[in-house]
Amino acid sequence: MRAGSDDAWAQRFTLMIQPPKSEDDWDEYKTSLFGAREDEYTYKFNYPPQEKDLVIRTINRAIKELNRASCDFANAGIKVISTLETPPIWPQDPCSPSSSVKFYTFSQKGQEFPLTLPVTVAPLFGPLSCDTIYVRIHRKWKPLKEWLLSIALPHNYSPEVAMRRCWDRSGMVFPLMELPPELRNIIYEYALGPEVYPLSRLSRMTRNDSFTDDEARRGAEIVFGIGYSDLGMSRHYPYPHDIGCESRSKVAPPNLALLQVSRAVSCEALKAGWEGTRKCFIEPTMFTEVVGSRVGPASQFNCLSRIELNFTHSAWFGFFGVSVSPEIEMSEGRSCGPFLMDLKTLKELHMRFRSPNDGYSGCPWAGRSSGSYNNSVVDNACQRTIVDMIMTFAFPFVKQIPHVGVTGFVKTTAKMHWEHVLRQDYTGKEHGHDNDAALEAILKTPATLLPPPCDCPQSCVASNRDRYRSTGNYVHIDAYENFAFDDEYVASV
Repeated sequence: MRAGSDDAWAQRFTLMIQPPKSEDDWDEYKTSLFGAREDEYTYKFNYPPQEKDLVIRTINRAIKELNRASCDFANAGIKVISTLETPPIWPQDPCSPSSSVKFYTFSQKGQEFPLTLPVTVAPLFGPLSCDTIYVRIHRKWKPLKEWLLSIALPHNYSPEVAMRRCWDRSGMVFPLMELPPELRNIIYEYALGPEVYPLSRLSRMTRNDSFTDDEARRGAEIVFGIGYSDLGMSRHYPYPHDIGCESRSKVAPPNLALLQVSRAVSCEALKAGWEGTRKCFIEPTMFTEVVGSRVGPASQFNCLSRIELNFTHSAWFGFFGVSVSPEIEMSEGRSCGPFLMDLKTLKELHMRFRSPNDGYSGCPWAGRSSGSYNNSVVDNACQRTIVDMIMTFAFPFVKQIPHVGVTGFVKTTAKMHWEHVLRQDYTGKEHGHDNDAALEAILKTPATLLPPPCDCPQSCVASNRDRYRSTGNYVHIDAYENFAFDDEYVASV
């Protein structure tokens, strides 16, 4: 109860009309509740049967007008109802005038005890409007709107929820189609992206081998997917193996309700969603299935002009047909690199590398024995060296792409080096990098030197199997906990 406030007496009046349950009633009430506590009771006002009342209709119109004028007021969710079963006070019959005052009860979200107070219309025989309705508070009559603005309780909603409630309760319609096309596209891309994790409609039942089953890939449509979260990926993506989700900020699923607004909005939103957003993939099979689609959105839009590949180190090796057994071997027949070369409309590629703290389960050498460690089971490789290896494998397949970004947990010098080399090669300028020689050196590396040991000033080798396990305990490790992006600069000082 708002003790000491101007409205406390209105709440007390509510309790006078409908007192709280007595002790006997409370005992009976508790038996109807599942798990009710002995000391738990929430007051509930029981509204009487309602009849047509033009005053209530006018009060609701005033509430809607205030909802449109103020999001804070709209979020309060104020409602009005007749308190007692008494006749309406308007319109009055001049030949048989009745009472000019009637009690109404006002409730709002989060308020246990509603406000009950007398309401009148002045002048009584004039036209009815929001400005002719008054409420009596502390023996004074106040204009309805002035009083309504004073009772709205604050709510700590997030900006998104607050705005959504405001639009819902105000009855306003956003004039989307009156905006310039450029602004509409920004709205569409924000609602559906800006990151989209597309999926193919290939199911686990129909999938044989997605790397080679071209016919199945071509005949399967692609969809916008479900966004990104480690829990959502493991539950909803139809893959029989662990896809190795990276621990990072969640990406909300695309807001597909936008496609149901109208035919015009749906057409514009689909085009903006498929062509204006970045398509992200966290596992090679997902990528090859989407790339292979030749029906539905894939045939209607330029879906893959901007993509991000975000794989584990082991998945990167497999993507380029590289295996460890125990030497490094490359098979062109198993490489998915040609998929990138076949994407003639691809303008921007981000190659994202996972944090070592995501664990050694994603390392190509995880669980293998190595001569350099006295034939013991090894865990992980030097992050700096393995990134260089993967970029060397990728170079022949990505050098024709106009913009290639090396992102994620990559040493600053490595990022600058590879982005410079790829940019120079695309423009036909000298860069000093001999990729054939670098690849030959990697393939000739003896097994005793694998996995590549870490000699960074701050070790970048993971000591945990995955991000959620640390020395046998189920512990989550922060994403940017201790990776040294610039330790090369520190070492040279």
